Amino acid sequence: MKKTLLILPLLLMAIATWAQVADKAAPLLNRFEQSSQKAARLEAANAFFSLIQEEGLTDESLAFTNEVHRDTLAQQVYYWAAEHYNALQDYQKAAQYGERALPYCHAGNNRVAEADCLNLLGIVYFRMGDSPNAAKYAKLCNELDMKSGDPDAISSSLNTLAGIFLGANLPGEAEPYILRAMEYAKKAQNPARMAVLLGTASEVYHAKGDQEKALEYADQACQMEEQLGRKDKLAMRQVQKAEALVGLKRYDDALYVLRAALPQLQADQNYHSLAIACNKLGELSLWKKNFPDAQKYFGQAQQIFNAMGDRYNEVHSQLGLYMSLKNSDPKAALPHLERYNGLKDTLYAEHVADSIAMMSARLGNDALKAENEATKSQLRNYIVLGSIVVLALLLVCFLLWKNMRKRTAEFVRQFNELTEVLENQQEEHAYEQAQRAAPDEGEMSAGGVSDELEEHDGPQPADSSAGWNDQERAFMEKVNAIVSEQINEGHVDVEALASQLFMSTTTFRRRFTAIVKEGPKAYILRQRMEKARQMLEEHPEMNISEVAMRCGFEDRSNFTRAYRRAFGIAPSESRALDN
Repeated sequence: MKKTLLILPLLLMAIATWAQVADKAAPLLNRFEQSSQKAARLEAANAFFSLIQEEGLTDESLAFTNEVHRDTLAQQVYYWAAEHYNALQDYQKAAQYGERALPYCHAGNNRVAEADCLNLLGIVYFRMGDSPNAAKYAKLCNELDMKSGDPDAISSSLNTLAGIFLGANLPGEAEPYILRAMEYAKKAQNPARMAVLLGTASEVYHAKGDQEKALEYADQACQMEEQLGRKDKLAMRQVQKAEALVGLKRYDDALYVLRAALPQLQADQNYHSLAIACNKLGELSLWKKNFPDAQKYFGQAQQIFNAMGDRYNEVHSQLGLYMSLKNSDPKAALPHLERYNGLKDTLYAEHVADSIAMMSARLGNDALKAENEATKSQLRNYIVLGSIVVLALLLVCFLLWKNMRKRTAEFVRQFNELTEVLENQQEEHAYEQAQRAAPDEGEMSAGGVSDELEEHDGPQPADSSAGWNDQERAFMEKVNAIVSEQINEGHVDVEALASQLFMSTTTFRRRFTAIVKEGPKAYILRQRMEKARQMLEEHPEMNISEVAMRCGFEDRSNFTRAYRRAFGIAPSESRALDN
């Protein structure tokens, strides 16, 4: 215990260091925005890209030349600035730069970059406690991901949506999203993604009160992170496991797990998860009636959350500080009670008020007793000042109440839209399954679906013709020829593909999916990736940008992200393995 407490006083110094790291990018970004000459802007941008490469945000250099379009350069700089500040947990700046990057992504018709930017904004606003904006951006991201057909991207945006509803104290609404996300992650065969989703599932069931299931998911997540060798992520999963253990009243086990996670969280400078762990340690210290330790843990958590602007979690720290001080020093406890009430009243709309109702109930008469003991000796001196403060607070609360009612209505509207989208997706999925099991007569007459397909339980590889009849094989040969031609021309379009086969887009998708067991967009993307891998192996004289262009990617960073999603490594690493 003493060793753990010796670590905690270093946190404020670490946060100060964290702020200084962020400043390394600030001069470069300021120079980029203030320079009117293209050469100066390009120089500042490339210097910034070198910095983020050193930080490990990207695996290869993003240096640009004079031929780059001004808008493309701005989009790249602002997006990576948002990623940079998100990694530093400076969510205000991350949101500012993400908002700047988004219009450039949309105007350039860069759907992959747009989806990445929307997902980042959803996460950032969630961290800031802004549920309406988080839901808005996450919904838009999920819509783009569903159109792309990429199961890994879909699972990521569904996980973000689940986290947003969880943060809004709506675990029942979060549950279907996280379960659907895990289905897509299984299709993507991405164990790293699955570990994250298992952690989210643990938090969802913890919030729902099903602690046994929460612990089961947390244990699976921890085991998976150990297998992947990701110590930093393992520490985060241990915090989630500790929450489930607390829910099961296995306090000693929870304390053991948190102490194991704490040094790793600090070493990784993961201050947000570290502060959450400190809150939990504070709660456990209260349970043991160790009020000095509770005060230390809650105090460290409060300072981190305050520095990050995370008022959602700070409210729990303030209540913990009050609970740990109210008996020994009620006068010192009073400011924390006032701060707790201020945060609760001004930051939370009706949809999150229930999440702190039980904590408020813990105060009861103790709150009045603490206030009386702290103010009795100075009541006459402060009565006039107190009246003025009360009137001012009432006015502020009234104005904030009006604003929060508006935000609550917007959140409810977005929630209804998201629910409708999920229901539509489920209906479409059920319809497709029914069509595969019993195809219509038009498709049977065209030779589109064979009864033999019913014997397949899951997706088969796109390049496997096992089980196809002659008509299906001839159909896929035509499809592959057109796809190959489109890739060579650098313009891949499902609608044009259907038109060349003299079919409507809907009929083509249905017939294609029945044969290949996956959507045409996902199939074409894998064809492009296979061609890219082949070109990297057979044409070492071509640079990566040239390979990207020949496979239909105008932007090298988009190509790199797509290649990494497909094969788990960057193009440069793939070429290095071949050598």
